[in-house]
Amino acid sequence: AIKAACPQCKVIMGGLAQADKGFNTFFLPVLEKLRGQYVDIFDFHLYGPAGTWYHYKLVNMIKTGLLKNGFKDTEVWILETGTYSGKPQVGTSGSSKVPEQTEKQQAADLIKRYVFALSLGIKKIFWAFGIVEGFTDKGNHEFDHMGLMYQKNPEKTGRDYEIKKLAYYTYKMMTEKLEGCNFSDIKSLNLSEGVYAYEFNKSGKPVYVLWAE
Repeated sequence: AIKAACPQCKVIMGGLAQADKGFNTFFLPVLEKLRGQYVDIFDFHLYGPAGTWYHYKLVNMIKTGLLKNGFKDTEVWILETGTYSGKPQVGTSGSSKVPEQTEKQQAADLIKRYVFALSLGIKKIFWAFGIVEGFTDKGNHEFDHMGLMYQKNPEKTGRDYEIKKLAYYTYKMMTEKLEGCNFSDIKSLNLSEGVYAYEFNKSGKPVYVLWAE
């Protein structure tokens, strides 16, 4: 119906949130039925505590499933990703056992989530939920702590009271350093065990991002 009304519109098949289980039981049968038609973008969501940025197997499974069913030009996006700082009382799965995380852990994980995803060929990545903290009305959910800025103090005014977190400055630096890079030309460098290193091409000049686990 969308393509009939607007042939140039892009259709996103979105919302894969249960990783391999959800892909195999729901999305793969749908792709088999569609046979390479109607879908331009496939989306999955990636949350969790720091350290859950490594999703090579999931992306490989999605790409294999797309190619197998005729979706050779379909892009893969991450429309929702994020991790938190502080100690939420309720996790994304409804669990109350959510480990406490520092701003530093959130900031470090942010750049890993973006750079690793880009290196796998993910075309677009969106941080959730919003720039400012406080996604729900209760304020105790994991989603409430994923913002890059704390909420303003209602008793004060002015921009100084909307305090930026370390993840805000990390995101700012990352975008400034990688702006203008060719994201289709990212080299994964094999330096040593436990070291993740990537070379970006910025107008013929290299930009390096690396970290050790």
